[in-house]
Amino acid sequence: MKALPKRDAEEKVGVVAIKNGKYDIVEYSEFSPELAAELNGDGDRLKFYLGNILIFVFDAKFLLEQCIGSSNDQSLYHRAHKSIAHWDGEKEVKSPGWKFELFIHNVMS
Repeated sequence: MKALPKRDAEEKVGVVAIKNGKYDIVEYSEFSPELAAELNGDGDRLKFYLGNILIFVFDAKFLLEQCIGSSNDQSLYHRAHKSIAHWDGEKEVKSPGWKFELFIHNVMS
């Protein structure tokens, strides 16, 4: 996995963090604005500063095993409130709604 420092607290990237006692990627939509803006103990950078830039190296055999052994576990989905594009019969419009997203990094948990 490749990670880089976030530009600022509002940057919309997942962050590398410890979740349930182990390293994980926590999606930006799962952070409150207050939590995203928290600073470390020295106050010189964000507490959650490592942004996930979606570069991973996986062994092909490992990925195939994950696909074959998939149980469609609903707990892997991330709930995100976003603007969703749809067609109203005449033009594309955007409305707020919930998206349920599944990310490749979830196989690492």
